[in-house]
Amino acid sequence: MRILEIEAECRLLTGEDEKYLVDKSDKKKKLKLPESALTDQYKAIIVSLNGVTERSTVEEFVDIMPASDAQYLRREYDKARPDVDMTYSFECEKCDADNDGDIPFSANFFWPE
Repeated sequence: MRILEIEAECRLLTGEDEKYLVDKSDKKKKLKLPESALTDQYKAIIVSLNGVTERSTVEEFVDIMPASDAQYLRREYDKARPDVDMTYSFECEKCDADNDGDIPFSANFFWPE
């Protein structure tokens, strides 16, 4: 068995990219097509594979990419992506219990429906 090592050059998504991906997902839902949000995201973030930048090659690879490679790509992307801690603590006024919550924050935050 031969295992190929592929070097992927990636970029971070912009707000415009995220809006495009949300719109694409919404269109697929309306047309009752299978959801492929993660695959679409991989296609958007991968710039080149072993120096090859041809979009059709990148997209074809993403369509057949092994799950282990997809998981690795996801972990590395998450490490590289700048992030903001969107959690907050609050105290219940009625029972004085301390709670933690998350502020919902996605592309829809900037482009509400």
